[in-house]
Amino acid sequence: MITETAYIAYFTSLAEKHNQIMHGVDGRAAFFYIPIEMDLTEIDNAIRANKSVPLMALDALHGSFDDNQSDRHLQTVAGQFTILDKAAVGKQESIRAVQDSCLKIGMQILQRMKVELRSGELMANGTRFTIHNVQYDPVGPMEVAHYGYTFRYTITCPFVLTVDNGNWLDK
Repeated sequence: MITETAYIAYFTSLAEKHNQIMHGVDGRAAFFYIPIEMDLTEIDNAIRANKSVPLMALDALHGSFDDNQSDRHLQTVAGQFTILDKAAVGKQESIRAVQDSCLKIGMQILQRMKVELRSGELMANGTRFTIHNVQYDPVGPMEVAHYGYTFRYTITCPFVLTVDNGNWLDK
């Protein structure tokens, strides 16, 4: 099962490893978590506070559980991340170049996720998952001149649901 803590840690790790985002390198703050999906005020505040670009914003996850008509259950998580960079104000060439670069970075992150899943690398809590149904849309301008792409995806995670009698007073 994917927990919020493991989800944030996984994407933070991707932001730290990417050679353009480099979150955490030399004090660089280029990753932030948005606890409410697409809270534009929160994104603007994070952009103002984190001057490093390109940057990655991860929105809160939400999802559902399915009993999968068996003992194995399925958690489906809908999530999204945004890659942003700063363009020259009002310069269409700069805006297009920034959006092209952000699209490329987002695709590199998705590819890394696919490779890690195939190689057996897992989220921090040992969760195995697959990512699919990826959609992406251009975003901007945000905070005057930030542009990029938002990537929306579905993650599915098989798990076994058990009842722990220690959690119940009647057992």
